[in-house]
Amino acid sequence: MRLGDKTLSRRGAAWWRKAITRPGAFRVLLVIDLFLLADAVGVLAFSRTPAPVNTGQISALGHGGPDSIQPPPVRLDVPTINVHSNLVDLALNADGSLDVPRDFGVAGWFARGVAPGGNGNAVIVGHVDSTRKAAVFYGLRTLKPGASIDVARLDGSSVTFVVDAVHQYAKDAFPTDLVYRSTGKPQLRLVTCGGRFDARHHRYADNIIAFAHLAADPVKSA
Repeated sequence: MRLGDKTLSRRGAAWWRKAITRPGAFRVLLVIDLFLLADAVGVLAFSRTPAPVNTGQISALGHGGPDSIQPPPVRLDVPTINVHSNLVDLALNADGSLDVPRDFGVAGWFARGVAPGGNGNAVIVGHVDSTRKAAVFYGLRTLKPGASIDVARLDGSSVTFVVDAVHQYAKDAFPTDLVYRSTGKPQLRLVTCGGRFDARHHRYADNIIAFAHLAADPVKSA
């Protein structure tokens, strides 16, 4: 997925508008559907229509002050699990749910949250597989502590995060605070589905979440 000039222009404008008008906190029922079909393990696909899964209520997403206003991310690279993806902006739907990437091979970031490199938790989500093949975050469950995560940004700079841990959680016990609560430090969360595939409800039972911290200050490309 290649970003055209018009797309970059819109993102740039949105970034500056956010820097001026973005609220320090908001309350919203966030429903992330990372429903993915597991043909890789022989499960038949009954539908491509996701079933919403409540992943908790975000009571506050503070942006941490002016120093946390960062250029939006445009690309994600996690070399150890062969993830090399452009990033799409994910907005909230009218029902309060978080939209998901339409392309199973592309990850997306929560654009109303913290941008990678800002003070707080930036959140990037992606599918684990599709009806035909592995998707962008298929290897997330195998990510090891110490691995690097690189995020390129709209202004040409990049930020690098280091993985602290990867955990699996039941969807009905999603760790909302650990994923979304403002930490006051630049951190990153990568989220996908995992665990047992529930053929009756057409979804995975669990979430796989990678936790990472900022390794160094942003680096400008040459």
